Amino acid sequence: MSAYSPTLPRTAEPHGTDRLLVLVGSALTDLGRRRAAQRAAAARARAAATRPPTTDRTTDRTTDALRAVEDRTLDRASTWRASLLP
Repeated sequence: MSAYSPTLPRTAEPHGTDRLLVLVGSALTDLGRRRAAQRAAAARARAAATRPPTTDRTTDRTTDALRAVEDRTLDRASTWRASLLP
């Protein structure tokens, strides 16, 4: 398989304009992934900043448990997204 395309055999590497288009497409894909990761991080920060404080002890435990589950879920998603980045 080619490093540029899974459908091209290794002996058929793109040259000239085709290679340029592949490189530009790869750069745009990387940029999109980075911007998506930044937007997600900013959204998480905004959500964390707007969480209301709790006063009840039972509510605190429930809220803490929910936040822990949410953090694990977000962490898995961010780890997966980070694995896509170069």
